Amino acid sequence: MLGRITTDAHGSLSAFRIEDEPGWPRRLPLPTLDATLARYLDVVRPLLTDVELAATAAAVERFRQEGRPLQRTLERLAARRDGDFVGGFWRRMYLERREPLAPFQNCGLLLRYPHALARLDLASKAAVLAAAALAEARRLRCVADDGPFCGRQPRQIFGSYRVPGAAVDRLVHTSRCEHIIVACRGRFYRVGFPPSLQPKDEVAALQSLFRSILADHHKGPGAGVLTTLPRSDWHVVRERLLAVPRNRRCLRAIERSAFLLCLEPELAGDDRAALCEAILDGNPGSRWYDKVCQLIVADSPYFGVNAEHTPMDGHAGCLVAEAICRRMGDLAAGRMSSAPAKARALDLDLSPVADAVERARAGFAARRGLVRTSVLDMAGSTGSLRDDVLVQLAVQLAHRSHAGQVAAVYQPTHMRRYRRGRTEAVRSATPAAVAFCHAAATGTGASEALRELARQAIREILERGRDAQAGRGVDRHLYALFRLAQRRGTLPALFADPAYAEVLGPAILCTSSLAPFPHLELVVFAPVRADGFGIGYVPQHGRIAFCITGYRHDTPAFARAVANALPRVRGLVTGQTRPGS
Repeated sequence: MLGRITTDAHGSLSAFRIEDEPGWPRRLPLPTLDATLARYLDVVRPLLTDVELAATAAAVERFRQEGRPLQRTLERLAARRDGDFVGGFWRRMYLERREPLAPFQNCGLLLRYPHALARLDLASKAAVLAAAALAEARRLRCVADDGPFCGRQPRQIFGSYRVPGAAVDRLVHTSRCEHIIVACRGRFYRVGFPPSLQPKDEVAALQSLFRSILADHHKGPGAGVLTTLPRSDWHVVRERLLAVPRNRRCLRAIERSAFLLCLEPELAGDDRAALCEAILDGNPGSRWYDKVCQLIVADSPYFGVNAEHTPMDGHAGCLVAEAICRRMGDLAAGRMSSAPAKARALDLDLSPVADAVERARAGFAARRGLVRTSVLDMAGSTGSLRDDVLVQLAVQLAHRSHAGQVAAVYQPTHMRRYRRGRTEAVRSATPAAVAFCHAAATGTGASEALRELARQAIREILERGRDAQAGRGVDRHLYALFRLAQRRGTLPALFADPAYAEVLGPAILCTSSLAPFPHLELVVFAPVRADGFGIGYVPQHGRIAFCITGYRHDTPAFARAVANALPRVRGLVTGQTRPGS
């Protein structure tokens, strides 16, 4: 029996929590087939025509029998994997994708430095950040899974890297945190740490080292650009690199580092849109996108995190980032060093792959600017109203007003209270939400009925969020059954039905919210389809920060539509706006 589910006043859909239940983290619940199919019909119903719904309902009825052998297999799989019936399929989904990691797969965070670091120079900020991150990496090696959250994802953040393959990549993790890699102006530097060195001493040593790196204005070969190739191409190129002994040593140093620290002296200021673009796909020669964790340091009040998505989700990344920020505040008060230091760059030989380097640079240049980014700050609620749920309704209204249609919405919610839990999807295009958007966009809802529709939509979205967090979601269960069917070489009618791909597949409105961590400013990711938008938002106390991305030329116009829709939705729900206004 699950504990009582509660929410906080200002959290996101990812901030549901289950209280007073011993023995966390628990096994991930596996729903029954009938329960999931019933919920699936509820999810797709408001987004289909009557004819489409009849075809989908028929496919669902067929799958009640076709899917039972798959369900039994899934139950056995869950029993063997301590409840984890979807994690293996989910990781493989990322590893099978063949497009470049930047900007299509990796995601990012923009965080504000603690106040104690505000006046420090670039080298000093980077030194404190690196020492704090290394201390957190060492701590996570000893974290057990007996707390309220599963510790597997945080442990995978440091020391992990993705290895390109011909058809599928693989993820490798090393728990040794003996060195980091510093990237600057196309060069990579291995920085090791004696085990006996204390974090404040590390800050002093790193400060001198980083100053010497920043003082060297000679550009390196920019080997990191190779990690922006399509994955199958990068696999071939990497094999050619490894044929040279010194390259094997260099790649081993990069890949087995605790994390990458990317120094960006040319990137300065507080333009958050420009910083988000730099986090997502900036300066490829000084990145290594296969690394799960890259910390990006500019001469700015903010620093960035670029994350390879396979082993981790946003909530886990933010927990670790906030722990690093707390450590930074303590370390900033330590002594700084003026002693000279000299850093030595890794000696990669790119001559065997010179053609691939040029191809990678050309490909990245062609994609540069492909993702259009808009950053918004909007007023949030100061009471008990849930800002993230209002955003979910406002995003749908914005798309209905902007594009003339209601679209499926993807919103993940974390499942880390379950052992090996990743995410589940909250499908916020509920019947009341769709009805509200049509009525509000066409002007046919200029009555008290429009206000009641908005309030009913909020209630339905909240209920779907609670169901997802309690293990009663639809997406992951059906996805696991789909992958099992693929293994058997069959494709049941349910998965061939267009509704499955259109409603549960890559969404036009791909959203993600994170709880109001103290130092978190923005979450940034690219859209998951060419005609879609990536909508990251952080509901803070009294403020909502948006980073909206798109490959489309009308991305700024859609961002303006969101800015117009949110106050209208809030006014209707709170009763502060007349329904017809």
